[in-house]
Amino acid sequence: MLRHRVCVLIVLSFSFTLGRSGWTQNPEPNHSIVLHAARLLDVANGKILKPGEVLVQGERIVEVGTAVKHPAGAEIIDLGDRTLLPGLIDAHIHLFLHPGQEDLQTVLESVPQRTIMATLGARDDLMAGFTAERDMGTEGAGSADTAVRDAIDRGDIPGPRLRISGNAINTLGGHEDAIGYNPAQHVLPNADYANNAEQLVEVIREQFKQGARSTTGISQLLISTAKPSLLRRCARRLVWASAWQCMRPGSRGLYMQRRRESSLLTTHISSAMKPCG
Repeated sequence: MLRHRVCVLIVLSFSFTLGRSGWTQNPEPNHSIVLHAARLLDVANGKILKPGEVLVQGERIVEVGTAVKHPAGAEIIDLGDRTLLPGLIDAHIHLFLHPGQEDLQTVLESVPQRTIMATLGARDDLMAGFTAERDMGTEGAGSADTAVRDAIDRGDIPGPRLRISGNAINTLGGHEDAIGYNPAQHVLPNADYANNAEQLVEVIREQFKQGARSTTGISQLLISTAKPSLLRRCARRLVWASAWQCMRPGSRGLYMQRRRESSLLTTHISSAMKPCG
């Protein structure tokens, strides 16, 4: 019988219930559901189980296997000739963009319109089986992703667990700046500006204040031109100001355009963390 290690990521998008505020991800704690399907993907052992069953109690998956317990009064959902599988994770998404010309979207569409589109995208991703996603920047929508994440966490709208980045961070004239437009129109960039290490620290602190929990879109120019001493100081302040949650062993919270710059900053961050314990 497969237990918690394998089952915590099973897709439960179909088990949402309709409450006062619409969708809710907080079912009754004593309510039991048994999902039955023709197959279940056992990722840990690399094989398909036939049949597959999942026992859910409240909001927790408590048992997975070919035949799980059926508590008295449990709701049985027979999914027929389908396959149960772990929830999918997408580590690089942009909920505030949609297929098409990205540059024009941010110019033609208002932030409220893009936020509505983001909530619809989050719902569609969940229904497609994605239970966790990392949004790598709102592309000019500021901290609107904080509202989307919090609404999902409260159960107000359906969506995957989100780790959000807020706005991208960019140097003047960098890859997220409004390049190629008529300068007289003063088209806004899709990012917050940070042209040196001190500004980078300030911007990240502000984004953390607004709800971001990872940082993205830092231009390679900032990393490649900064002196190692500035990077070390920047990294130390990042640890204290905002990025400490992303810097656990085996985790990276800073996304760089090139592996060399990423490795350089990671080295200095590791060095900066040593005296901090």
